Formats: sequence, structure tokens, C-alpha cells
Amino acid sequence: MQILIVDKANVVKRAEAFRPTHAVVFQTAEDDTDPIIGVLPKNAYRTKINKKNNASLKTMTPLIEFVRNVPADARLLFRCDAGVSRSATGALLAMCLHAPDIDIEDHFKIMRASWPHVVPQRGMLRLTDDILGLKGRLVLASQHDTAERMLSLPILEFNADDIAREINLPNVEPKSWRRIFKSWLLKLAHKI
Repeated sequence: MQILIVDKANVVKRAEAFRPTHAVVFQTAEDDTDPIIGVLPKNAYRTKINKKNNASLKTMTPLIEFVRNVPADARLLFRCDAGVSRSATGALLAMCLHAPDIDIEDHFKIMRASWPHVVPQRGMLRLTDDILGLKGRLVLASQHDTAERMLSLPILEFNADDIAREINLPNVEPKSWRRIFKSWLLKLAHKI
């Protein structure tokens, strides 16, 4: 099986190159009719699991059954808005269902090697773990994956004065930029 994770903005271009035989679309109300190029309607599954983690047994069970029934030689595309969280969870689901003999931690390593920017959605992982009877192994592997990612993050170094000069902002005192960056970093920290 070949799997591609893609975002909404790039789905057409990536689908043309990938030529998926099957697709899972995590859609929003605005894209109810968003076609996946080359995928027959019977080979496409659309779900309204959204960014706000509204996954439930009612939404996850049919998704799991669709993915379980995708042929082993399929080219399976997962599409969500950003191609980061819900699609990554779908890809892990496919890997667990179609390669159950591979350790779940190895699935995460394979995923991270192919798509280092993705972070599966925790609520969907918990439900998938429960539905598949994995006894917490999927959730635990996710926690280990997150810990490894956090330990590998590089140190971010920046100097507000240098940045202000580099972007050539006229009439800006460097001290005011320090205040602006500090405020921005504090806001960012609260969102995480």
C-alpha cells in the first residue's frame, strides 16, 4: 500500500502526481463536494471529523471499516485542511490495520521519517486504540513519539535588533522590537 497525506490547498496537484485509487477526506462544511481527482466515489470516504476533535465512536467506526477494506495494493490518499493532524491519524490507522505485525512504535518512526511535520490527533488516536483493542499501545507510542520530537528540537536563537535591521524597518527603535517579540512569544506560549 502507498499512502499520501495532503492538505486541502495542494490536493489537486498532489493527487494528479500520486494517482490515488482510494481517498479519505476529512472535510468541513464548505467542501462537501470537493472531488478527489481519479478516485471513484465508491472508493472515497468523507467524514466530518474536524479540527476541534469531534471524533467519536459514531465517526471513527465507519472510517476504520473503510480503511480496513481498502485493498493492500491501493494508493490511499488522506486529505484534511492542513495535512498535519487528522490525515496523519488516518495514515497511522491504515498502517496499523494493514501491517499489524509491525510494532506500533515502528509505525510512528516510519511516519515521522516520511512526514516529519505531522502530529496525529490525540482524541482520534485514543478512539482508534479503543476500537482496535490495542490496550493503550497506540496512545503510548504517540506519547513516546512526541517526547522524541521534543527532545530533538533545535535551540532557536534570534536577536530582535538584528531582525529589525534585516527586514529594514524604518524608524523603529530596537528596544521597541524587543517588547514586541517578547509579547509575541508570550502569546504563542499561551496557545501551545
